[in-house]
Amino acid sequence: MRVIITGGTGLIGTALADSLLKDQHDVIVLSRNPSKVKHLSPAARVVEWDGRTPTGWYDLITEDTAIVNLAGAGIASGRWSAGRKRAIRDSRTVAGNAVAQAIDLSITLREKKPAALIQASAVGFYGNRGDEIITESSSTGDDYLASVCRDWEASTESVEAMGVRRAIIRTGVVLSTMGGAFPLMAMPFYVFGGGPVGSGRQYVPWVHIKDQVRAIRYMIENEEAAGIYNVTAPNPVTNRDFGKALGKTLARPSFLPAPAFAMKAALGEMSTILLDGQRAVPKRLLDEGFTFDYPVVQEALDDLMQEESPELEVREEAMAYAEPTEPLRKRVERVVAAPAAAAAATGGGVKVDKKAMVKAKRQVALLKKKGEPIPPELQAILDGGNAAAAPAAAAAPVAAAVVEAVADEAPAAAGGNLSDLDPAARRAEIRKRRASRLARIKAAG
Repeated sequence: MRVIITGGTGLIGTALADSLLKDQHDVIVLSRNPSKVKHLSPAARVVEWDGRTPTGWYDLITEDTAIVNLAGAGIASGRWSAGRKRAIRDSRTVAGNAVAQAIDLSITLREKKPAALIQASAVGFYGNRGDEIITESSSTGDDYLASVCRDWEASTESVEAMGVRRAIIRTGVVLSTMGGAFPLMAMPFYVFGGGPVGSGRQYVPWVHIKDQVRAIRYMIENEEAAGIYNVTAPNPVTNRDFGKALGKTLARPSFLPAPAFAMKAALGEMSTILLDGQRAVPKRLLDEGFTFDYPVVQEALDDLMQEESPELEVREEAMAYAEPTEPLRKRVERVVAAPAAAAAATGGGVKVDKKAMVKAKRQVALLKKKGEPIPPELQAILDGGNAAAAPAAAAAPVAAAVVEAVADEAPAAAGGNLSDLDPAARRAEIRKRRASRLARIKAAG
Protein backbone atom coordinates (compact mmCIF):
# COMPACT_ATOMS: atom_id res chain seq x y z
CA MET A 1 0.00 0.00 0.00
CA ARG A 2 0.96 3.66 -0.17
CA VAL A 3 1.83 5.51 3.04
CA ILE A 4 2.24 9.29 3.04
CA ILE A 5 4.13 10.57 6.09
CA THR A 6 4.18 14.20 7.16
CA GLY A 7 7.01 14.95 9.56
CA GLY A 8 8.60 11.84 8.13
CA THR A 9 12.20 13.01 8.51
CA GLY A 10 12.07 12.95 12.31
CA LEU A 11 12.84 10.05 14.65
CA ILE A 12 9.50 8.23 14.46
CA GLY A 13 8.89 9.02 10.79
CA THR A 14 12.30 7.73 9.72
CA ALA A 15 11.92 4.49 11.69
CA LEU A 16 8.40 4.00 10.31
CA ALA A 17 9.58 4.62 6.73
CA ASP A 18 12.40 2.10 7.15
CA SER A 19 10.00 -0.54 8.45
CA LEU A 20 7.51 0.02 5.63
CA LEU A 21 10.18 0.06 2.92
CA LYS A 22 11.58 -3.21 4.17
CA ASP A 23 8.18 -4.74 3.42
CA GLN A 24 8.13 -3.12 -0.04
CA HIS A 25 5.40 -0.53 0.63
CA ASP A 26 5.27 2.70 -1.37
CA VAL A 27 6.46 5.40 1.04
CA ILE A 28 6.11 9.14 0.35
CA VAL A 29 7.64 11.59 2.82
CA LEU A 30 6.54 15.22 2.74
CA SER A 31 9.29 17.71 3.53
CA ARG A 32 9.86 21.45 3.35
CA ASN A 33 13.40 20.90 2.04
CA PRO A 34 13.64 17.66 0.02
CA SER A 35 17.17 18.48 -1.14
CA LYS A 36 18.39 18.39 2.46
CA VAL A 37 16.91 14.97 3.23
CA LYS A 38 19.89 12.61 3.04
CA HIS A 39 19.22 9.96 5.69
CA LEU A 40 16.18 8.22 4.20
CA SER A 41 16.42 5.17 1.95
CA PRO A 42 16.55 6.17 -1.74
CA ALA A 43 13.38 4.13 -2.24
CA ALA A 44 11.36 6.64 -0.21
CA ARG A 45 9.96 9.41 -2.38
CA VAL A 46 10.49 12.83 -0.82
CA VAL A 47 7.93 15.40 -1.99
CA GLU A 48 8.13 19.10 -1.25
CA TRP A 49 5.40 20.48 1.02
CA ASP A 50 5.15 23.86 2.70
CA GLY A 51 3.48 22.44 5.80
CA ARG A 52 0.58 24.88 5.47
CA THR A 53 -1.45 23.99 2.38
CA PRO A 54 -2.55 20.88 0.44
CA THR A 55 -0.70 22.15 -2.62
CA GLY A 56 1.60 19.71 -4.38
CA TRP A 57 0.56 16.42 -2.82
CA TYR A 58 -3.20 15.92 -2.48
CA ASP A 59 -3.19 14.28 -5.91
CA LEU A 60 -0.89 11.55 -4.52
CA ILE A 61 -3.71 10.18 -2.37
CA THR A 62 -5.25 6.92 -3.54
CA GLU A 63 -7.90 4.64 -2.05
CA ASP A 64 -5.07 2.39 -0.87
CA THR A 65 -3.29 5.22 0.96
CA ALA A 66 -2.74 5.70 4.66
CA ILE A 67 -1.62 9.15 5.81
CA VAL A 68 0.46 9.41 8.98
CA ASN A 69 0.51 12.99 10.28
CA LEU A 70 3.54 13.47 12.52
CA ALA A 71 4.26 17.09 11.57
CA GLY A 72 5.13 19.47 14.38
CA ALA A 73 8.03 21.50 15.76
CA GLY A 74 10.07 19.82 18.49
CA ILE A 75 8.94 20.74 22.00
CA ALA A 76 12.45 20.42 23.43
CA SER A 77 14.31 22.40 20.78
CA GLY A 78 14.66 25.55 22.87
CA ARG A 79 13.34 27.52 25.84
CA TRP A 80 9.65 28.26 25.68
CA SER A 81 9.46 31.91 24.84
CA ALA A 82 6.08 33.26 23.77
CA GLY A 83 7.16 32.95 20.15
CA ARG A 84 8.43 29.41 20.61
CA LYS A 85 5.22 28.29 22.27
CA ARG A 86 3.23 29.79 19.42
CA ALA A 87 5.41 27.97 16.86
CA ILE A 88 4.96 24.64 18.68
CA ARG A 89 1.18 25.00 18.54
CA ASP A 90 0.87 26.51 15.06
CA SER A 91 3.20 24.00 13.40
CA ARG A 92 0.83 21.25 14.52
CA THR A 93 -2.54 22.82 13.96
CA VAL A 94 -1.72 24.45 10.61
CA ALA A 95 -0.21 21.23 9.26
CA GLY A 96 -3.18 19.22 10.54
CA ASN A 97 -5.64 21.59 8.86
CA ALA A 98 -3.67 21.27 5.61
CA VAL A 99 -3.83 17.45 5.81
CA ALA A 100 -7.60 17.62 6.27
CA GLN A 101 -7.85 20.00 3.30
CA ALA A 102 -5.78 17.68 1.14
CA ILE A 103 -8.08 14.77 1.94
CA ASP A 104 -11.13 16.95 1.21
CA LEU A 105 -9.70 18.01 -2.16
CA SER A 106 -8.81 14.45 -3.10
CA ILE A 107 -12.34 13.27 -2.33
CA THR A 108 -14.05 16.24 -3.97
CA LEU A 109 -11.94 16.66 -7.11
CA ARG A 110 -10.65 13.13 -7.69
CA GLU A 111 -13.11 10.91 -5.81
CA LYS A 112 -10.15 9.29 -4.03
CA LYS A 113 -10.66 8.75 -0.31
CA PRO A 114 -7.68 7.48 1.71
CA ALA A 115 -7.98 4.29 3.68
CA ALA A 116 -6.92 5.87 6.97
CA LEU A 117 -5.39 8.86 8.73
CA ILE A 118 -3.11 8.21 11.69
CA GLN A 119 -2.92 11.43 13.74
CA ALA A 120 -0.03 12.02 16.13
CA SER A 121 -0.51 13.36 19.64
CA ALA A 122 1.12 12.79 23.04
CA VAL A 123 0.32 11.66 26.56
CA GLY A 124 0.90 15.29 27.52
CA PHE A 125 -2.81 15.50 26.66
CA TYR A 126 -3.54 14.29 30.19
CA GLY A 127 -1.43 16.85 32.04
CA ASN A 128 0.54 16.12 35.21
CA ARG A 129 -1.40 13.38 37.03
CA GLY A 130 0.93 12.03 39.71
CA ASP A 131 0.56 8.27 40.22
CA GLU A 132 -2.99 8.09 38.79
CA ILE A 133 -3.25 5.33 36.18
CA ILE A 134 -4.12 6.99 32.87
CA THR A 135 -6.07 5.22 30.11
CA GLU A 136 -7.55 6.51 26.87
CA SER A 137 -10.78 7.46 28.67
CA SER A 138 -9.02 9.72 31.20
CA SER A 139 -9.79 13.43 31.12
CA THR A 140 -7.51 16.08 29.64
CA GLY A 141 -5.14 18.29 31.60
CA ASP A 142 -5.18 22.05 32.02
CA ASP A 143 -1.58 23.02 31.24
CA TYR A 144 0.09 24.30 28.07
CA LEU A 145 1.08 20.91 26.61
CA ALA A 146 -2.39 19.51 27.24
CA SER A 147 -3.93 22.39 25.30
CA VAL A 148 -1.46 21.87 22.44
CA CYS A 149 -2.38 18.18 22.24
CA ARG A 150 -6.10 19.00 22.22
CA ASP A 151 -5.66 21.45 19.34
CA TRP A 152 -3.36 19.01 17.50
CA GLU A 153 -5.92 16.23 17.64
CA ALA A 154 -8.77 18.56 16.67
CA SER A 155 -6.93 19.83 13.58
CA THR A 156 -7.82 16.72 11.55
CA GLU A 157 -11.13 15.84 13.23
CA SER A 158 -13.10 16.92 10.14
CA VAL A 159 -11.93 13.91 8.11
CA GLU A 160 -14.14 11.62 10.17
CA ALA A 161 -17.20 13.39 8.74
CA MET A 162 -15.75 12.62 5.28
CA GLY A 163 -15.88 8.91 6.09
CA VAL A 164 -12.13 8.48 6.68
CA ARG A 165 -11.00 6.16 9.45
CA ARG A 166 -8.91 8.14 11.94
CA ALA A 167 -6.73 6.77 14.74
CA ILE A 168 -4.99 9.06 17.23
CA ILE A 169 -1.69 7.99 18.79
CA ARG A 170 -0.92 9.55 22.17
CA THR A 171 2.78 8.77 22.38
CA GLY A 172 5.05 8.70 25.41
CA VAL A 173 8.83 9.09 25.62
CA VAL A 174 10.21 7.15 22.65
CA LEU A 175 13.40 5.28 23.53
CA SER A 176 15.84 5.24 20.63
CA THR A 177 19.58 5.61 20.22
CA MET A 178 19.01 7.40 16.92
CA GLY A 179 17.56 10.59 18.41
CA GLY A 180 14.75 12.02 20.47
CA ALA A 181 14.93 12.43 24.26
CA PHE A 182 16.78 9.24 25.14
CA PRO A 183 20.36 10.26 24.16
CA LEU A 184 19.94 13.42 26.26
CA MET A 185 18.59 11.39 29.16
CA ALA A 186 21.54 9.00 28.96
CA MET A 187 24.25 11.64 28.63
CA PRO A 188 24.71 12.39 32.37
CA PHE A 189 25.17 8.70 33.09
CA TYR A 190 28.14 8.48 30.73
CA VAL A 191 29.96 11.09 32.82
CA PHE A 192 28.93 9.44 36.11
CA GLY A 193 26.40 12.17 36.84
CA GLY A 194 23.15 10.28 36.34
CA GLY A 195 20.31 10.15 38.83
CA PRO A 196 16.70 11.16 39.50
CA VAL A 197 15.34 14.43 38.10
CA GLY A 198 13.40 16.54 40.57
CA SER A 199 11.59 14.36 43.10
CA GLY A 200 12.13 11.27 40.95
CA ARG A 201 8.55 10.22 41.74
CA GLN A 202 7.06 11.43 38.46
CA TYR A 203 6.22 8.64 36.02
CA VAL A 204 7.97 8.17 32.67
CA PRO A 205 5.50 6.89 30.04
CA TRP A 206 8.15 5.29 27.83
CA VAL A 207 8.01 3.09 24.73
CA HIS A 208 10.72 1.33 22.69
CA ILE A 209 11.01 2.72 19.15
CA LYS A 210 10.34 -0.73 17.70
CA ASP A 211 7.04 -1.01 19.57
CA GLN A 212 6.17 2.56 18.58
CA VAL A 213 6.54 1.66 14.90
CA ARG A 214 4.70 -1.65 15.34
CA ALA A 215 1.79 0.13 17.00
CA ILE A 216 1.51 2.66 14.16
CA ARG A 217 1.63 -0.11 11.60
CA TYR A 218 -1.05 -1.97 13.55
CA MET A 219 -3.32 1.07 13.18
CA ILE A 220 -2.49 1.44 9.50
CA GLU A 221 -3.18 -2.20 8.68
CA ASN A 222 -6.09 -2.93 11.05
CA GLU A 223 -9.29 -1.67 9.43
CA GLU A 224 -11.06 -1.66 12.80
CA ALA A 225 -8.48 0.58 14.51
CA ALA A 226 -10.02 4.00 15.13
CA GLY A 227 -10.16 6.53 17.94
CA ILE A 228 -7.67 7.14 20.75
CA TYR A 229 -4.69 4.89 21.51
CA ASN A 230 -2.06 5.40 24.19
CA VAL A 231 1.21 4.26 22.64
CA THR A 232 3.27 3.59 25.75
CA ALA A 233 4.75 0.44 27.23
CA PRO A 234 2.36 -1.37 29.60
CA ASN A 235 4.73 -0.88 32.55
CA PRO A 236 5.50 2.82 33.13
CA VAL A 237 8.13 3.50 35.77
CA THR A 238 9.05 6.43 37.98
CA ASN A 239 11.88 8.68 36.93
CA ARG A 240 13.97 7.30 39.78
CA ASP A 241 13.43 3.69 38.69
CA PHE A 242 14.11 4.60 35.08
CA GLY A 243 17.44 6.07 36.16
CA LYS A 244 18.32 2.94 38.13
CA ALA A 245 17.57 0.75 35.10
CA LEU A 246 19.62 2.97 32.80
CA GLY A 247 22.50 3.02 35.28
CA LYS A 248 22.43 -0.77 35.42
CA THR A 249 22.48 -1.02 31.63
CA LEU A 250 25.41 1.39 31.32
CA ALA A 251 27.20 0.14 34.45
CA ARG A 252 27.13 3.68 35.85
CA PRO A 253 25.94 5.12 39.17
CA SER A 254 22.40 6.55 39.29
CA PHE A 255 22.20 8.41 42.59
CA LEU A 256 23.19 12.00 41.74
CA PRO A 257 19.97 14.06 41.67
CA ALA A 258 19.12 16.99 39.42
CA PRO A 259 17.10 19.28 41.74
CA ALA A 260 13.84 20.73 40.48
CA PHE A 261 14.94 24.33 41.13
CA ALA A 262 18.05 23.79 39.00
CA MET A 263 15.99 22.38 36.11
CA LYS A 264 13.57 25.33 36.32
CA ALA A 265 16.43 27.79 36.35
CA ALA A 266 18.09 26.16 33.35
CA LEU A 267 15.03 25.37 31.23
CA GLY A 268 12.28 27.66 32.46
CA GLU A 269 8.74 26.48 31.72
CA MET A 270 10.12 23.76 29.44
CA SER A 271 11.33 21.94 32.59
CA THR A 272 7.78 20.56 32.95
CA ILE A 273 8.76 18.00 30.31
CA LEU A 274 11.17 16.45 32.83
CA LEU A 275 9.53 17.31 36.14
CA ASP A 276 5.96 16.27 35.29
CA GLY A 277 4.76 12.89 34.12
CA GLN A 278 1.87 10.56 33.38
CA ARG A 279 1.36 6.98 34.47
CA ALA A 280 -0.17 6.20 31.09
CA VAL A 281 -0.96 2.64 30.02
CA PRO A 282 -1.97 1.31 26.55
CA LYS A 283 -5.32 -0.16 27.60
CA ARG A 284 -6.89 -0.22 24.13
CA LEU A 285 -3.91 -1.83 22.44
CA LEU A 286 -3.75 -4.52 25.12
CA ASP A 287 -7.51 -5.11 24.98
CA GLU A 288 -7.26 -5.60 21.20
CA GLY A 289 -4.51 -8.20 21.57
CA PHE A 290 -1.48 -6.12 20.63
CA THR A 291 1.66 -7.48 22.28
CA PHE A 292 4.72 -5.39 23.11
CA ASP A 293 8.15 -6.76 22.29
CA TYR A 294 9.59 -4.68 25.13
CA PRO A 295 7.10 -4.36 28.00
CA VAL A 296 9.78 -3.99 30.72
CA VAL A 297 12.09 -0.97 30.83
CA GLN A 298 15.25 -2.91 31.76
CA GLU A 299 14.83 -5.20 28.76
CA ALA A 300 14.18 -2.23 26.48
CA LEU A 301 17.28 -0.36 27.66
CA ASP A 302 19.49 -3.45 27.47
CA ASP A 303 18.28 -4.02 23.92
CA LEU A 304 18.94 -0.45 22.82
CA MET A 305 22.44 -0.36 24.24
CA GLN A 306 23.67 -3.70 22.96
CA GLU A 307 26.48 -3.61 20.42
CA GLU A 308 24.32 -4.75 17.53
CA SER A 309 21.36 -2.39 17.83
CA PRO A 310 18.08 -3.67 16.30
CA GLU A 311 17.52 -0.13 15.06
CA LEU A 312 20.64 -0.34 12.93
CA GLU A 313 19.51 -3.70 11.63
CA VAL A 314 16.19 -2.28 10.45
CA ARG A 315 18.02 0.73 8.96
CA GLU A 316 20.40 -1.50 7.01
CA GLU A 317 17.69 -3.88 5.85
CA ALA A 318 15.56 -1.01 4.60
CA MET A 319 18.51 0.34 2.63
CA ALA A 320 19.47 -3.08 1.29
CA TYR A 321 16.01 -4.29 0.35
CA ALA A 322 14.70 -1.05 -1.03
CA GLU A 323 17.59 0.84 -2.61
CA PRO A 324 16.86 1.18 -6.34
CA THR A 325 19.53 -0.07 -8.73
CA GLU A 326 19.03 2.61 -11.39
CA PRO A 327 21.22 5.26 -9.67
CA LEU A 328 23.99 2.67 -9.44
CA ARG A 329 23.67 1.89 -13.12
CA LYS A 330 24.10 5.57 -13.90
CA ARG A 331 27.24 5.52 -11.80
CA VAL A 332 28.43 2.54 -13.81
CA GLU A 333 28.07 4.56 -16.99
CA ARG A 334 29.94 7.51 -15.45
CA VAL A 335 32.77 5.35 -14.10
CA VAL A 336 33.13 3.40 -17.33
CA ALA A 337 33.27 6.60 -19.37
CA ALA A 338 35.75 8.37 -17.08
CA PRO A 339 39.03 6.79 -18.29
CA ALA A 340 38.22 7.41 -21.94
CA ALA A 341 37.18 10.99 -21.22
CA ALA A 342 40.37 11.60 -19.26
CA ALA A 343 42.47 10.16 -22.05
CA ALA A 344 40.77 12.33 -24.64
CA ALA A 345 41.21 15.46 -22.54
CA THR A 346 44.92 14.91 -21.96
CA GLY A 347 45.93 13.31 -25.19
CA GLY A 348 46.32 9.93 -23.54
CA GLY A 349 48.04 11.07 -20.36
CA VAL A 350 46.88 11.70 -16.81
CA LYS A 351 48.96 13.63 -14.33
CA VAL A 352 48.82 12.00 -10.91
CA ASP A 353 48.95 14.59 -8.12
CA LYS A 354 49.74 14.00 -4.46
CA LYS A 355 46.09 14.06 -3.36
CA ALA A 356 45.21 11.38 -5.89
CA MET A 357 48.13 9.29 -4.69
CA VAL A 358 47.05 9.58 -1.04
CA LYS A 359 43.47 8.71 -1.95
CA ALA A 360 44.60 5.74 -4.03
CA LYS A 361 46.74 4.40 -1.19
CA ARG A 362 43.83 4.69 1.22
CA GLN A 363 41.50 2.85 -1.15
CA VAL A 364 44.03 0.12 -1.82
CA ALA A 365 44.59 -0.38 1.91
CA LEU A 366 40.83 -0.74 2.39
CA LEU A 367 40.50 -3.27 -0.41
CA LYS A 368 43.46 -5.29 0.87
CA LYS A 369 41.97 -5.35 4.35
CA LYS A 370 38.77 -6.82 2.91
CA GLY A 371 40.70 -9.27 0.73
CA GLU A 372 39.44 -7.79 -2.52
CA PRO A 373 41.44 -7.38 -5.78
CA ILE A 374 43.10 -4.07 -6.60
CA PRO A 375 41.66 -2.47 -9.77
CA PRO A 376 44.35 -1.87 -12.44
CA GLU A 377 43.71 1.88 -12.61
CA LEU A 378 44.42 2.23 -8.88
CA GLN A 379 47.60 0.20 -9.20
CA ALA A 380 48.61 2.43 -12.10
CA ILE A 381 48.29 5.52 -9.91
CA LEU A 382 50.43 3.91 -7.22
CA ASP A 383 53.02 3.00 -9.80
CA GLY A 384 53.04 6.59 -11.04
CA GLY A 385 51.84 5.35 -14.37
CA ASN A 386 49.10 6.45 -16.70
CA ALA A 387 45.69 5.13 -15.70
CA ALA A 388 44.04 6.42 -18.84
CA ALA A 389 46.68 5.57 -21.42
CA ALA A 390 44.69 2.53 -22.40
CA PRO A 391 41.12 3.67 -21.71
CA ALA A 392 39.46 0.55 -23.01
CA ALA A 393 41.63 -1.74 -20.92
CA ALA A 394 41.20 0.42 -17.84
CA ALA A 395 37.46 0.78 -18.33
CA ALA A 396 36.78 -2.94 -18.55
CA PRO A 397 37.81 -3.93 -15.01
CA VAL A 398 36.19 -0.80 -13.60
CA ALA A 399 32.93 -1.58 -15.36
CA ALA A 400 33.08 -5.19 -14.26
CA ALA A 401 33.68 -4.18 -10.65
CA VAL A 402 30.80 -1.73 -10.50
CA VAL A 403 28.42 -3.90 -12.54
CA GLU A 404 29.20 -6.69 -10.10
CA ALA A 405 28.35 -4.28 -7.27
CA VAL A 406 25.00 -3.54 -8.91
CA ALA A 407 24.39 -7.25 -9.35
CA ASP A 408 25.10 -7.74 -5.65
CA GLU A 409 22.56 -5.09 -4.80
CA ALA A 410 19.83 -6.13 -7.24
CA PRO A 411 18.80 -9.32 -5.40
CA ALA A 412 18.55 -7.31 -2.20
CA ALA A 413 16.36 -4.73 -3.90
CA ALA A 414 13.98 -7.45 -4.99
CA GLY A 415 14.04 -9.25 -1.67
CA GLY A 416 16.75 -11.72 -2.66
CA ASN A 417 17.25 -14.63 -0.31
CA LEU A 418 18.14 -12.57 2.76
CA SER A 419 14.85 -13.53 4.36
CA ASP A 420 16.00 -17.15 4.40
CA LEU A 421 18.88 -16.33 6.75
CA ASP A 422 18.75 -16.09 10.50
CA PRO A 423 18.98 -12.50 11.87
CA ALA A 424 22.69 -12.59 12.66
CA ALA A 425 23.62 -14.05 9.28
CA ARG A 426 21.30 -11.61 7.53
CA ARG A 427 22.95 -8.61 9.20
CA ALA A 428 26.37 -9.93 8.27
CA GLU A 429 25.35 -10.52 4.66
CA ILE A 430 23.77 -7.06 4.33
CA ARG A 431 26.90 -5.40 5.67
CA LYS A 432 29.11 -7.51 3.45
CA ARG A 433 27.15 -6.56 0.35
CA ARG A 434 27.05 -2.87 1.15
CA ALA A 435 30.70 -2.66 2.17
CA SER A 436 31.80 -4.52 -0.93
CA ARG A 437 29.65 -2.39 -3.18
CA LEU A 438 30.78 0.90 -1.70
CA ALA A 439 34.44 -0.13 -1.72
CA ARG A 440 34.32 -1.06 -5.38
CA ILE A 441 32.51 2.10 -6.41
CA LYS A 442 34.90 4.31 -4.41
CA ALA A 443 37.89 2.48 -5.83
CA ALA A 444 36.53 2.99 -9.32
CA GLY A 445 36.31 6.75 -8.80
